[in-house]
Amino acid sequence: MRFPGPLFTSLLILAFSQVLFAQNEQQSPVISIEYLQDMDKLILVDEIGASQFAQPLGPELFIDAATYVLGPGDLVSVDIEGSVSVTMRSLAVNPQGDIILPGIGTIGVKDLTIEEAGAVLNEFISATYSGTHINYFTLERARMFHIHVYGNIPYPGKYAVPAQTRVDQAIINALFEEGSEAVRSPGNRFMEQGPYSIRDISIQGRNADPKSADLVAYYRAGDLGSNPFVRDGDIITISRRQEEAPRISISGAVNTPMEIEFKQDDTVARMLRLAGGRIANAAEDSLIIHRRTPTGTELLSLTGGQASADGFELQPNDRIIVPFTHEPGSSYSAWVYGESVSPGNFSITEGETTALDLLEKSGGLNRQAMPHGGYLIRNKPAGRHMPQINTLDAARIQRTSDQVSQGFEYLELEDRLNQNQIFLDLENQDLLAGIMILDGDELYVPRDDRTVFIFGQVNKPGYYPFGENLSAESYIARAGGLALAAEPDRIFIIKAGTKSWYEPGETRLQSGDMIFVDRTPYEELNAKRAYENQRQGIINSRISLVLSAISTTFLVYSIIR
Repeated sequence: MRFPGPLFTSLLILAFSQVLFAQNEQQSPVISIEYLQDMDKLILVDEIGASQFAQPLGPELFIDAATYVLGPGDLVSVDIEGSVSVTMRSLAVNPQGDIILPGIGTIGVKDLTIEEAGAVLNEFISATYSGTHINYFTLERARMFHIHVYGNIPYPGKYAVPAQTRVDQAIINALFEEGSEAVRSPGNRFMEQGPYSIRDISIQGRNADPKSADLVAYYRAGDLGSNPFVRDGDIITISRRQEEAPRISISGAVNTPMEIEFKQDDTVARMLRLAGGRIANAAEDSLIIHRRTPTGTELLSLTGGQASADGFELQPNDRIIVPFTHEPGSSYSAWVYGESVSPGNFSITEGETTALDLLEKSGGLNRQAMPHGGYLIRNKPAGRHMPQINTLDAARIQRTSDQVSQGFEYLELEDRLNQNQIFLDLENQDLLAGIMILDGDELYVPRDDRTVFIFGQVNKPGYYPFGENLSAESYIARAGGLALAAEPDRIFIIKAGTKSWYEPGETRLQSGDMIFVDRTPYEELNAKRAYENQRQGIINSRISLVLSAISTTFLVYSIIR
């Protein structure tokens, strides 16, 4: 073991004094010291700092050493190497903003970032002890600090927040009741454009220039600079949004049309960022602004660089419209699945392409297709951001109805069925020519397996080969006839495409159809059995009476003789 110089001697004296202090006072030393012989290094831990000042980190666990400002309550670690190697852990920044390095001295770090404090400390150590420098200086545990939130808000006052807390998290408890959904998901509540002005939140620091936060820019465009970290002692002022306050909107060919509060420094480029940018079929080099003037509405057309620039000055209540290209629907397409010659995805023109055109694009039906079982699935409503007017709204329909409760229950069941399915006879060209195809539509051509499915109260349910001239009775005979519980008057044909029910005489059997044989209802079956038992009992009773009469007659005859 080597004894390199005054720093090592100072640390040994400190260690010895700590042990004596512990023996005399019968308590744990303030600083624990350990020597790692294999590494020739001392480890010092400030036990007071480790036990009293450790606080959890804020919502963002990563701390930027270039921006985090040290203050009272922070715990730091320093690793020194040179004439002696020593690591000092859990050193607390005291209320004066100083760090006390055992055996070395006091270093002031007030209002310094982690990087700045490390540089100051390294300069001091190098100047004091020859050949000694700092390997690293880092924050071990961040402190809690206090901010002040004021304004026309429900819960103004002083709040303790962890380090690395951004404005939105720092102010949430001053705006909403603790434990509410708004506290768990502040972004959703803020984006509802509630009663608070969240585009111009004022922040005044102790020794810093005023700044502001724009939470719309943060939540809509992910602009971290618009949602800065709060600092110890910050005064945050929030105002309520006034109904008559200026607004600005952006709509048209953008990802997120919106109307928000107006800020004096709003630009076209910023509004485009907040709206998520232009969509694929938006005009790239033009936009239109509707501007209110004392005499009416002025129409401004921006082209070229102005259409995306930061330099164009917007005014309160401007309405920005991003035009669509002159080729709307150029990306529209529809699908054909199943038994066409060439199924796949095909380009369409809304308002022009028909179901017949789409089927022809796929090459028409192949030999295995089942034309009467085809159907179309409509996946998207027609029009831009416009719901279908014929969508079933059970609650609204009930409002003007005189239906009884059973009718409403049936209506709600019907509402759960697929409202976007259109059944088609793919051989009916007039029908297909009258159906317009929309973007995202899916045309299904099922396979014809040339079978009929028989189920219910038959002895051998299952699939049977289709025959052109076979009746329902013929298929039932193939299925082993009716079972004991079958009801002969309740035999139905269920069509392949529409799944509509018919009695055998009402429709022609086709490939893919189903035959269902219903059973005798349990109530009727029990009643029938009871009737048969009663009838048999009456018959037996009458037979008994007849036999009794015969016996009596025979007895009388015998006596007379």
